[in-house]
Amino acid sequence: EFMSGAFAGGNEALLETHLTSLSTVITNAGGWQEVPADDARVYYYKADTQETQWEQPTQHVALIAELDAIVALVDSIDDTIKDVDLANRLHVVSLYSTHTRDRRVMSRTCRIVHALSGDKGHAERLAGES
Repeated sequence: EFMSGAFAGGNEALLETHLTSLSTVITNAGGWQEVPADDARVYYYKADTQETQWEQPTQHVALIAELDAIVALVDSIDDTIKDVDLANRLHVVSLYSTHTRDRRVMSRTCRIVHALSGDKGHAERLAGES
């Protein structure tokens, strides 16, 4: 039990590190969103320039990878996560306004917010509103 507690503390510290770097990853992603096309394929859209492309931008790949790493960490922590810096929580929440059309980003964001909130129905309610 002592070792599992130490491991959880390590994962929580690693989680905090990933959440701290998330702001930079979001900025580097440049607002690229994955958007469904009418023919069920997806394309990538950058709102500020109205640029579109079929290939996933490397910046979007990096954002998804960072969110996946955070999801894996929150899933590995058994206890309620309470001690995450508020500013780091806000980095995650900011994705609700910048990536609303991107289902992959939103699904990961909901899972992370759910884990950080400790409210079992929170992610489901947020997912239903997006």
